[in-house]
Amino acid sequence: MKGLTKKQREIVDYIEQFIAAHRYAPSYREISSHFGFRSIASAFKHVTCLKQKGVITKDGKTPRSIAIAKDSPSPQIDLHRKVSIPLIGTISGKDLIHTYSETEELSIPTSILHYNEKIYALKVQDNSFNEELIGQGDLLMIESRQNPAVGEVVIAMVALTGIMIKKYFTENDKTTLCGCYQDHLPIVLNREDVKIHGILIGIIRKY
Repeated sequence: MKGLTKKQREIVDYIEQFIAAHRYAPSYREISSHFGFRSIASAFKHVTCLKQKGVITKDGKTPRSIAIAKDSPSPQIDLHRKVSIPLIGTISGKDLIHTYSETEELSIPTSILHYNEKIYALKVQDNSFNEELIGQGDLLMIESRQNPAVGEVVIAMVALTGIMIKKYFTENDKTTLCGCYQDHLPIVLNREDVKIHGILIGIIRKY
């Protein structure tokens, strides 16, 4: 897209891919966390600038209303371009996370993964996460970040339980972890009993 800085193009790519994955727009906090901005104000400034340039639209009265402008040219994605993501180890519900003595490198197309230098991969070792539709052999793309936004899927170490992969919610001094099935009761925990290892941003599965 002409007239945009490199960072602005990256933000547009992130917004487009976030909406495609979640069916709703990212919040200012999620944009700020993803790009490592020091404050939400930085995300607001970038979004406002993109709106002024006609690249995105935003209803100031409605939350999560950021959208790519209909007459804005879509970001040009090079389907052949790939990025290298380190596969650092394995993950299971029982044996937790085991890291390799030497990391492997995965070559991932940029068309399916928005690159961030904080991203790493873990291979699922067993069927502990079947309830979250995650199976043995799946490759989890994880962003190394311990401050999840509400609704993001986290890799969480829960005291006396083990590893859980669930949506994250918080209120006061409680952390709530919710599975993908609505008929399963949420798990409400004291905040100090939950350690966030990272944010799940993608799954690669081989058939």
